[in-house]
Amino acid sequence: MEPYEACLTHLAEAEKDAYLRTLSHGSNVDHSGTVFDGDLLRRLLIAVTDPSSGRPNFGTARFSWCTFHDSTLFESIQFDGDARFHSAHFHGASNFSRSIFNGVAEFSRAHFDDDCQFASAEFHRDAVFANSTIKGNAHFSHTCFDDTAAFQGVKFESAANFKHSEFKARSTFAQIAIKGRGKFHEARFWRSTDFTGSEFSLLTSFTKSTFHSHADFKSASFSDATFQWVTFHGEVSFGRAKFGRGMFSQSSFLNNAHFGYTHFEGASYFTETSFMKSVSFRGSKFDSHAHFVRTKFEEVTRFGPMLCRGSLILNGTSFSKAVIIELAARSVSFHQTHWASTGLLRIRHADVDMSHAVFSSSIILSSATEQFTTGEAAVLDDSSLLGEPEPAARVTSLRGVDAGQLLLNDVDLSGCNFGGAMHLDQLRLEGECKFGRAPTGIHIDGWRITRWSPRRVVLEEQIWRAAGSRSHGWVGGSASNTHSPAALTAVYRQLRKSLEDSKNEPDAADFYYGEMEMRRNDPSRPRSERLLLSLYWLVSGYGLRAGRALAWLAVSMTTTLTALILWGIPSQAPATISHGTFNGRTFTETTEKVKVSQPSGPLLRRISMERSERALRVVVNSVAFRSSGQHLTTSGAYIEMASRLAEPVLLGLAVLAIRSRLKR
Repeated sequence: MEPYEACLTHLAEAEKDAYLRTLSHGSNVDHSGTVFDGDLLRRLLIAVTDPSSGRPNFGTARFSWCTFHDSTLFESIQFDGDARFHSAHFHGASNFSRSIFNGVAEFSRAHFDDDCQFASAEFHRDAVFANSTIKGNAHFSHTCFDDTAAFQGVKFESAANFKHSEFKARSTFAQIAIKGRGKFHEARFWRSTDFTGSEFSLLTSFTKSTFHSHADFKSASFSDATFQWVTFHGEVSFGRAKFGRGMFSQSSFLNNAHFGYTHFEGASYFTETSFMKSVSFRGSKFDSHAHFVRTKFEEVTRFGPMLCRGSLILNGTSFSKAVIIELAARSVSFHQTHWASTGLLRIRHADVDMSHAVFSSSIILSSATEQFTTGEAAVLDDSSLLGEPEPAARVTSLRGVDAGQLLLNDVDLSGCNFGGAMHLDQLRLEGECKFGRAPTGIHIDGWRITRWSPRRVVLEEQIWRAAGSRSHGWVGGSASNTHSPAALTAVYRQLRKSLEDSKNEPDAADFYYGEMEMRRNDPSRPRSERLLLSLYWLVSGYGLRAGRALAWLAVSMTTTLTALILWGIPSQAPATISHGTFNGRTFTETTEKVKVSQPSGPLLRRISMERSERALRVVVNSVAFRSSGQHLTTSGAYIEMASRLAEPVLLGLAVLAIRSRLKR
């Protein structure tokens, strides 16, 4: 130590006194490598004390590699310059409470054998504690960090208390290890903070803390953690983090990960996160997208209720236990999500993508008609989603799903892609499940006038027809998503069977109509079959349109009636001639039929009430396969035969169509 050749500890008493007399408040000191006991440190602090404030005051202070044997009392000290404690060793308790660091405060690689106190301290420049070891309790409550706070690699062998602390600049806690309780409640992080790879062995609490910027908890490991009532104003990431894992996990704690009533204003990422025990997101709100991609829920039995104003993405997520999921969101994606047990999904407003999801047990997807309630009957207000037409969940895709374990209740399927789904015939539809509708009204395309039969249709047919040369009012997605009529035939057939198995034959009729439509428009089928189906469609709408069959019946009967009046009824009724001989009491009668005369003269003159009445009897009897018993011309006989063949068929088709709409 200048101008002496020894350190302060090894100076003679006279030299120590002489040196200390040279110091005053604000003096720069350099005691790197010095060994301090309690008395020597006290004498040094007295030498730099400001008489007016009674506060020790250093300029630049260097205590790197120093050893402090007794309890170290730096309480309420002011450092106007840099304070260097690099690799310092504190054998006893150390107290820096209410100290003010106006320069850089460096405690990197410092070693604290007992408790250390920095409560209510002020760090106006960088505070560096990187790679330090604190064996006792660390107290940083109500501490203010105006500049960078660097705690990366710090080992907290006991509790770490940062309650009510304020981090105004970037803070980093990467790779820290806290073996005791971690207390961060009501802390404020104004700039980005980094907890990447950190380990928390006991309960760690961030309750009511506020993160104003990006927060990174990637690859962190939590035994028990609570983020209840926390607000994340910026983006937050828990990618590859683990919750509820380790020998120190407190099994008595209600939820090993508690995100109840947490508010995520920015995007949130839980990608590949593992929740080994229970977790709660009750009352949580996500203002942006929430990513739970490939997340593992090992012991979760309830997920939500929660509100997401953006997209909630659970692609590749796995649920190992029976779970109830309650969500209100813009959209929810369950792409490749795996349920190892039963599940109840109650969803409001959202577009739900279930493509390639895997169900090991029964899964119920239902629309929640009322807003979700949270603790103390509070309502999770989803009024921000009222731009959606109604609260019903809208399933957008079942591609690649084995639907044999799926039940849909009160959901909107008008925009659902069924292509590639398996066992659709075992899909259960309950409540009011809505499908798309064929275009209404009359559509004119040049000389072609089209009116579509009202019925329920699947999205794939809408896309296929909209991509055709004559869409005639059909609206669908891009042409690249079109399916062939053969594939749509299978979809309609399986959906029809699903409804028929649940005794809902009236609604199944629409899917039978769609199945026949696809068969009729399938170019891979024989032309003769398509021609026959076209005739079936034209005559009765595949036996489902009673009005069409009755209309053709009326046309047929009118045509038959007109033809009989004009050509079928003879000009006069045939007469009989009897010849008899009388021989004693015996009488013999011979009847001889007179040849039927063909009607003649102008056609209009052949119309009369008598001929019309006779022709009407022929037509009415023909509908029921009965002979009228009338004498007809040769033309009339053939007309009657044709009528007795066609009209009962049309009547039967009309009855069949009515029955298909009324049968239960």
